[in-house]
Amino acid sequence: MDDIFRNIVGSEKNRRQFADKVNSTKYDLDELLSEFMGISMKFYEKGTSSEEQAKFPKKEITLEKDGQVVTVPIALNVYEDLITIINTMYPSLIAPFHHYNNYIEYYLKDFLWDDIKYSIREDEPRDSNTLRRTKYQIEIQAMLMSLKAGLDRFIILFSYYFKGISPYTTFGRYKEDKDKYEGFMFTVAANKDTDELMNFIYDNYFDWIKIAVAPRDTITHYNDLGIYYEFNSEIQGDIPVHFNERLIKEKGKENTPVYIYKHDSIKEFTESWKVFIHKVFTALIKKELITYSPKF
Repeated sequence: MDDIFRNIVGSEKNRRQFADKVNSTKYDLDELLSEFMGISMKFYEKGTSSEEQAKFPKKEITLEKDGQVVTVPIALNVYEDLITIINTMYPSLIAPFHHYNNYIEYYLKDFLWDDIKYSIREDEPRDSNTLRRTKYQIEIQAMLMSLKAGLDRFIILFSYYFKGISPYTTFGRYKEDKDKYEGFMFTVAANKDTDELMNFIYDNYFDWIKIAVAPRDTITHYNDLGIYYEFNSEIQGDIPVHFNERLIKEKGKENTPVYIYKHDSIKEFTESWKVFIHKVFTALIKKELITYSPKF
């Protein structure tokens, strides 16, 4: 009996240690937001420098002052565009981290349910088994889709720095069946050998972006991610495994790659996303604009 009790206590201890470790991977969203606000400030500082202001095109406006018509030259500050774009990107930049935090919170609650359910007060909400699992399925799907949205948000910024990029295009992809790049990825592939930032984006696409955005079409148009569980004997608990397989495959899509996603793999995505954000903005702040005329 003592051995059985020790095993139960030991298993619960292992689960809680695992949960604490996983919970520690969540992000401080205020800290991240402060970092992104700091990026916006760097663009402001560069835009107010005399060196950059000298490059602004001028527009004359006519005013009437003291009964006389006066012509006043106004500098068209392109950095007002850039700062506005960055400031409106905050939700898209933060979203993957927000959904990751939610995913971990909901998953760990389900993971520890048998250990904590008796300590929950009667007046506290008690989600059903199905709802607990559905909540973190919602969050991983939202997280993966938000990564694609975040990548798309960068395109309008890139259009100020690289020729041939429409602000209305999307990040795009590489279509293996046609050996063809689409959207912004066409420009990336064409310039990866001559531009350091394009080379970085190209490498990131094949390192992690391609896999992270793969479920987007499936989730948006066809069906939710599949799920199964792997039992981990060391922690005496289940690890959810999500996968992007279409339930009904259209002609020509029978061999579409199926990827699996776990809590540790989506953590790698968020870490890579954080590096991507800082690397791209650091490169752009040093880069010469191809136009100094505001677009809006």
